[in-house]
Amino acid sequence: MKKYFFRGFLTVGIVLVLWLTSCIIASAEAVLTENNTSVIQKRKIREYDEKTNFDAVIKAANEYLRFDPQNKEVLIRLARNYKAKKEYLLAKKTLARALGIDPRDAWALRELARVYLEEYKVEKQGGLKKKYLDLAQASIESSLTYAPQNQWSNEVLALIYFYKKDKVRATQAIDSALKVKPQHDSYSALKKLIQSMP
Repeated sequence: MKKYFFRGFLTVGIVLVLWLTSCIIASAEAVLTENNTSVIQKRKIREYDEKTNFDAVIKAANEYLRFDPQNKEVLIRLARNYKAKKEYLLAKKTLARALGIDPRDAWALRELARVYLEEYKVEKQGGLKKKYLDLAQASIESSLTYAPQNQWSNEVLALIYFYKKDKVRATQAIDSALKVKPQHDSYSALKKLIQSMP
């Protein structure tokens, strides 16, 4: 009797170990598949962003964020594409989410400044124009606090000072950008534009 009981117990034990092993393998495969899918989706978002396919980026980024809502890179790319479509409120809300994750993210702060600059360009009312320009300046100065040698942030700062008609500070900002990328065409063009200021 003991012999049969032991065999039955051993069989149940083996079945249980095999079942647990298959569960662990299936779980690991699911995690690997999920990670692989998120890597593929993120790559797709970058490709669409580089091709300026705004609608495709927005769709892919929103799908991605359902599974990983804390991904700053995807949030910032989504906001950039909202800005490109002139959906400024959505861009600012999305950047607020990114800055909620990391308030010192220089890229998110720079993109927020760019949104304010775009609003400045389309605004007709004088008081609001000044407000947007001041908000852009505050965002970009915060960005430069965390990444002082960032040439893109210095370019945005030069634009802000250009719009404020501050030739000296605009020149200083664009010179900082040109130190990092001396042969950059758009920086050189902006420098010429600044130099032509009265």
